[in-house]
Amino acid sequence: MTKASIAALSASLILAAATASAQTPADHQGMVISCPMYGKVWGSSAMSRAIQEVKALGVNKIQIHPYARIHKDGRITFSPAGETSYLGRAVKIAEENSIELFWKPHLAYWGSFDWRGAITFSSETEWKRFFQTYETWILDHARFAQKHQIKLFAVGTELDKTVHRPEWLEIIKKVRAAYRGKIVYAANWDAYARVPFWRAVDLIGIQAYFPLAAENQPVTKAGVVAQWKRIYSQLQVLSKTKKRQILFTELGYTRSTFAAYQPWASKNKGPRTRALSLQKMLLKASLEAVKRHDFVIGAYLWKWMPGFAPWERDFAMRDPDIQATIRKVWK
Repeated sequence: MTKASIAALSASLILAAATASAQTPADHQGMVISCPMYGKVWGSSAMSRAIQEVKALGVNKIQIHPYARIHKDGRITFSPAGETSYLGRAVKIAEENSIELFWKPHLAYWGSFDWRGAITFSSETEWKRFFQTYETWILDHARFAQKHQIKLFAVGTELDKTVHRPEWLEIIKKVRAAYRGKIVYAANWDAYARVPFWRAVDLIGIQAYFPLAAENQPVTKAGVVAQWKRIYSQLQVLSKTKKRQILFTELGYTRSTFAAYQPWASKNKGPRTRALSLQKMLLKASLEAVKRHDFVIGAYLWKWMPGFAPWERDFAMRDPDIQATIRKVWK
């Protein structure tokens, strides 16, 4: 065999390996199954139908997000997970439908804070109250997750203005003592670099609502791909430095002409048909990017609502066009 033919064969093998890698399903082809206000729907027949619907898209894991209420003074109130019947039914429904659960408790901030990333306190009394009641709540869910052999558990979500506090390490330590699955913390896209305790958890979680274009600038697929390339280069450094893989704990785009700049925004400047085309392009490019990087082990799409729920209109995962986009990449 000549040197030229050996080089050609090597090139073809490399290309074949790269193609096979790109087509390999991510570990977490996930969907967040959300709820209108309270989570009772998770324990209903609509949940079973929702699971079968998302599995048909290539989804291999689902996430739910049981709530506790946070008050302005730092106090957290909740019903114990084991006494909340619809949560136990949700676990059983997932088992019956042969799909893994990602347990990701959320703080319901409405009426107290603008969003979870704004939760902070001005006095040590409030900080102490927050961490004491947070620990009680999150340990209750950790024990529930352990009892039901749930494989992935989030110790916190988007609490960006609290992560500098030393109490987090003690909470993670106690969660690990109560729960033997993998632990993740879900940082917002613009705050993950400030989290000091990545090595204390098993996975780096990111709410991946990264802006993929500048405001008032034309949005192209080439530009979106280039922006993801820049983002992934930064994430790879983080993953290597912290010796942890990364999981996009949420990923999604509203049906909005602003979606490339503000993926969470529900506003438009132009026809809805243009917003739909943009939403599909952003979602497809983002899912394809996940499959090209092995240090990112998957993503959970926000969000799918069981049954009838007008609250899902912004992210609209149940829309036929969006379903087709997901299926094209994940099936």
